[in-house]
Amino acid sequence: MFALRPVTFRYDWKPPYTANRAKFVRAFYDYARANPQLATEALERVAEVRCAVIAACVYIVRKSTALAISHAKQPRATVPNHARALRRARSFS
Repeated sequence: MFALRPVTFRYDWKPPYTANRAKFVRAFYDYARANPQLATEALERVAEVRCAVIAACVYIVRKSTALAISHAKQPRATVPNHARALRRARSFS
């Protein structure tokens, strides 16, 4: 039917981001050398945010896994169960 083809980019998008990140890291280290206390506080905040993001991701994965497992345990609408339910519904009318 349909063939999956790899996505090809007209240009390599990584070098501009890599260069930008390198500039940022150099600027942060210069700032850290000039203001060690503020740099330490900034890195502590980054660590706290990372921990919060990781905790949120773990929570989401656990919830979605639990939901998938509970959904898998639900009885499927098989023909015998469906026919039985229809008979019960018709018996009340």
